[in-house]
Amino acid sequence: MTATLRSLLADPDLGLRPLTAPEDGGCLDTPLTWVAGSDLADPTPFLGVGNAVLTTGAQFGGTSPARFKDYAARLRDSGIVGLGFGTGVLRPDVPPELVAACRAAGLPLFEVPYRIPFLAVIRRVADSVSANRHARESWALGAQRAISFASLRADGVDASLAELARQLDRWVALHDADGRRTHLVGAGAGRAEDPLVAEPLAVEVSRLLGRGQRSGSTVVCDGDALEFQTIGRRGELRGVLVIGAGSDGGGRDDEGDDGGANDGGANDGGANGALDQAARSVVASVIALVGLALEQNRALNRSRAALRTGLMTALLAGDLALVRDIAQRMGSPLPAEPVRVLFFRAPEAGPDRLDGWLEDAIASAPGRLFGASHRDGVVLVADEAEARQALRAARRSPATHTGISDAVVYAELPSGIRQAEQARDHAELVGAPSAAISDVAENGMAGLLPELRAREVARRLLAPLSRHDDGSQLVDDLRTWLEHNGQWDPAARELGIHRHTLKARIGRAERLLSLDLSTFAGRAEVWLALQAAG
Repeated sequence: MTATLRSLLADPDLGLRPLTAPEDGGCLDTPLTWVAGSDLADPTPFLGVGNAVLTTGAQFGGTSPARFKDYAARLRDSGIVGLGFGTGVLRPDVPPELVAACRAAGLPLFEVPYRIPFLAVIRRVADSVSANRHARESWALGAQRAISFASLRADGVDASLAELARQLDRWVALHDADGRRTHLVGAGAGRAEDPLVAEPLAVEVSRLLGRGQRSGSTVVCDGDALEFQTIGRRGELRGVLVIGAGSDGGGRDDEGDDGGANDGGANDGGANGALDQAARSVVASVIALVGLALEQNRALNRSRAALRTGLMTALLAGDLALVRDIAQRMGSPLPAEPVRVLFFRAPEAGPDRLDGWLEDAIASAPGRLFGASHRDGVVLVADEAEARQALRAARRSPATHTGISDAVVYAELPSGIRQAEQARDHAELVGAPSAAISDVAENGMAGLLPELRAREVARRLLAPLSRHDDGSQLVDDLRTWLEHNGQWDPAARELGIHRHTLKARIGRAERLLSLDLSTFAGRAEVWLALQAAG
């Protein structure tokens, strides 16, 4: 175990005598990182957090009580956990001013008898630090070996993360490239669901993924120090690994009380629950293994996607029996007829993410979903029961817009795809995340005009009217006349003009447009142009 002031004071061979101790005794149990001898008036520039100082008091000759107070406070503020005073060298006893100053500062002070050389105290701590480092290195090697064996299992990523959580006695979460959590394992995993932890955790995952660089960070959430590490290469991040706090809030402490080093256990040894170097090396090995597995999964997904694209081509060609057989062998049978077709618009950035989402969706509902890349998006075929669920899931996918067809059989699949594509284009036009072909049909044929990009053509056809002196009046007269099915009297009454005046204006419009408005074709063309022009 790592030496502490408490263990040093309890060692009969050293014979150290405590003079002051903080009321809570916390400093007595802080692991000592080193012990240094110094008679400097200010040794803090040469010390580190967790150190203890041994002095003979040479710096205190003629020192005022205020100087003692400054000395003790400076040590405490620098993270020094204790001060040892060697008596019998320059002073027979510990100065009472120093005792008072250390007591006021909350700094443990102990006497080192003349018979005990400072080197004996330093050696005891050095041996402890060395033994603890060796134990931690041995633990890290054992943990890495166990994780490596776990990674060889069929569920390698799941097993590796579970073993990492067990070794660290902490909860572990994995988030994918979209920031969605895919794994959560380990002691105290419920903390990840607490809003005080979950919200800042999600923000940090999003921030790291947004940077697109290999990086790591530590964030304190509701008192828990969470460690974040990205997975993947710069510009191609595959996710973020999150290491949470232990089941007791800061990792398991496997130190014994026999004064010797144990086998290292899962004690991370860091302040505020932060991982020490040994634990970080174990995490690094998991990041490498998980990163490799995710890259392999990506390559496998690409192969599956290519095969599904070929099967979709065969399905559209009518070779249903062949596609059924191969899909069955792939472990994702075709959904039962009738089916609905969903057509997704692929995002401009990261189309691979949509393919990955498609593979996950199909794997989660085997025999109820089938899909493949198709032109500028992805086609998903779903049975009636799964179609609504698939549409809801699509709204959380990387797709920008989604269309859904009516129910069709496989012989009608090309028509279903056209319906879904038309609905998707409609969703994009109206700014909706998704639309069904029934939504398009409700608007009638005229509702398709904007989707056919007819507005500019319509405005060009009507341009001769707008260039005429009373063009706006002619457009209103034409619209009202057509809305009354070409009947003069009701249209004239609505416009508040004489029927002969209306006939003259319609005749003027007819000449400007070079159309025969006495025919159905001429009237239909003007009506559609008025609808499309808006």
